[in-house]
Amino acid sequence: MNTNFISRHLKEGAYFLSPATSDRKIKINQLISSLAARTIIGLSPELVLGTHRLFKWDAIKNQITLSEPFQNLLQLLTELKTLETTEIRTLAELNALLQKKQGQGGLMRAAERPDVVNLPGWDDERDRLQTFFAELGFVERVQPSSSFPSSIPHCIVFGALVPRMELRIQETVECFSKENVVPEKIFFLGSTRALNPEEHSLLADKIEGFTDETRKRYWKEVLADPSQAIEANAFVLLWESFLQNHLKEGIKGEVIFARSTRLGSSYPDQEGDRATTDVTTDDWAVSYYKEGEMETILALAEQPFGRLLDQLRASVLTNGKQASLDRITQRIARTTFYFLQPKPKQAPLTAIVLDEIARHVYRSLNILHDLEKHDLEKVE
Repeated sequence: MNTNFISRHLKEGAYFLSPATSDRKIKINQLISSLAARTIIGLSPELVLGTHRLFKWDAIKNQITLSEPFQNLLQLLTELKTLETTEIRTLAELNALLQKKQGQGGLMRAAERPDVVNLPGWDDERDRLQTFFAELGFVERVQPSSSFPSSIPHCIVFGALVPRMELRIQETVECFSKENVVPEKIFFLGSTRALNPEEHSLLADKIEGFTDETRKRYWKEVLADPSQAIEANAFVLLWESFLQNHLKEGIKGEVIFARSTRLGSSYPDQEGDRATTDVTTDDWAVSYYKEGEMETILALAEQPFGRLLDQLRASVLTNGKQASLDRITQRIARTTFYFLQPKPKQAPLTAIVLDEIARHVYRSLNILHDLEKHDLEKVE
């Protein structure tokens, strides 16, 4: 993550920042001088600032501020010695702080799931932390703001580890039934990520549940081949298993299994070692979004993973960061998103929610950077 992209604007006086306050809260009033960024934020604040309530956009003053719950959370994390410092004046400095590892002054998880654990002190403040998480929208159910249309052209199911992919299939199909929605196309955004031993074991159990011996033999051969034992094929297996066990009559709509071959950037300090949502959603948007037409897209992500929905929105509206400012504006006007997040069956681990908050901040700054490039291109 490049945290220096605002430096040029700072030198030119484009950002005016509030001084440190005496109540120890991190307070940032960051003026956005970029016309491109102001235009897009005004049209779709969630494109830049995210679906969760970390930031507020003041359209009169053209500035981004931290929401009150976010300020309170940061103050508590400072008191718990989770965060290294409150000497923060800019969004870039805040991002740099949060991108440090948990236990090292920041919020990024120090291990891959399922090895993530809470740090000492978090469990003692669980109630206060959960209150702030709820106020920020990380643990509550999210429903669409208006009624669904009877037909949805694009339904997106995100890739992940096998248990989470299975959960997303179940909850997406449940959404179809509950909301009486017929998807025209269902896209499973898989990749060539290699499966881990635990995933192999879970999928082996699924294979044993098939009643068709031919399917059993086929899937056993797939899992035995390292080049085929990948996330994208796991999606197919899980879907077939789900249809057999839950949907005897099948489901209407065309099912498309995407297979992204590119690797994404794993932040904060490594690149290209695993597939990421920015890659799979960009690949989908470039291949399947229809230019010049009114489009409707449905996607569901369990809490606290709302950044998956934000990334999909950004991928569509910016065409994988390739769209001109006029094109982004047109896509915002022509695209309707229906995003849902079921209420968690149990409270997410504090370490995971804090990690998600750090990723939301990173993503917001990254999109702001890309929008500002439109102004820089005109100058250059």
